[in-house]
Amino acid sequence: GQSRCGGTGRARVRLLLAAWVVITALGACRREAAPVEVKSEPVLVPPESVAVVEVRKLSTGPRIAGSLEAARRAVMRAETNGAVVDLETEIGDRVERGQVLARLESQALEQAVASARTGVRTAEQAYAIAAAQLARTERLYRAGGVAEQDVEAQRNATATARAQVDEARARLSSAVDALSSATVRAPFDGVVSERPVNAGDVVTTGTHLLTVVDPSSVRLEASVPSEHLPSLRVGTRVRFRVRGYPERDFVGTIARIAPAANSETRQIPIIVEIPNRSGALLVGLYAEGRIAARSREVLSVPAAAIAGTGEATTVTVIRNGRATQVPVEIGLRDEQAELVEIRSGLERGERVLLGPERDVASGTPVEVLKRPEAEPEPETQTN
Repeated sequence: GQSRCGGTGRARVRLLLAAWVVITALGACRREAAPVEVKSEPVLVPPESVAVVEVRKLSTGPRIAGSLEAARRAVMRAETNGAVVDLETEIGDRVERGQVLARLESQALEQAVASARTGVRTAEQAYAIAAAQLARTERLYRAGGVAEQDVEAQRNATATARAQVDEARARLSSAVDALSSATVRAPFDGVVSERPVNAGDVVTTGTHLLTVVDPSSVRLEASVPSEHLPSLRVGTRVRFRVRGYPERDFVGTIARIAPAANSETRQIPIIVEIPNRSGALLVGLYAEGRIAARSREVLSVPAAAIAGTGEATTVTVIRNGRATQVPVEIGLRDEQAELVEIRSGLERGERVLLGPERDVASGTPVEVLKRPEAEPEPETQTN
């Protein structure tokens, strides 16, 4: 009996020891599996990759592009044959209306004028003689000294002499015009934009001598798809940029709209006039812009802040120092200003991430770097 009781007691002890070992092991596992808090470092974001949600003026409308042309442009061509005797201007020179720009050889033309004047004088003298003879013949006819047919013959001779006077005067007028055309004058106030000839060149009628443009006003000829016809109105503003001034906006207005669409492209030609009092715009520069069909002030962000499309459109905003992706509803899109209207999802004044930085995982700490301060200019010592 004692041996049976002793065996049972030892078995209980062994069971208790085994249970203690299991409990201890489980406790150790739990302690090892406890999460360790790790402080993640914030993502550093340059200031140019951050934008503020603000109310801005957005515009939409059809885009246009083309080369700038002078609103007033005159191509001066030779109206007579001869050598270029003198050129008074160079490319870029400002000229006034009536100013002499070039002279062509005129010796032969001057001789033609002199000969024409002599012809006029001769014809006038012949007409004066014929008129006097007619008056004498008529007196004789009234006195019965000559027949009526003699009077008619003298009247015909006088009319012929008168016609010869008119013809001689016409030849003189043509000769004077030809001589005048040897001197090329500016048709209006402007600037010489082209001068393909030099002094001494021999030219023929129609040869291009100079081009004068009025730089105070330029125009842009473009075409607009027919589906945008309802937005085309004379006087509608057009905002555009020109190569050479990538950060500067210029504004013009629609001056003319073609009454018919192009038969091949089905687009509608328009002409946009742009004031150019400062002379900054040069003829021939390439311009791209948009007709401001609709314009309003709305809450907006740069287009670079928008990710996704449709209902999956999101923006990464900085809230409480962390990146947070939030769904947004967008509206008006200004392609030229690269801005997008935010209808819901963001508040005015919030900061959003742009470009690659917008892909930072939601919940990641974010730190926006400060813009470097400009170094002060060294002071100059004066004696």
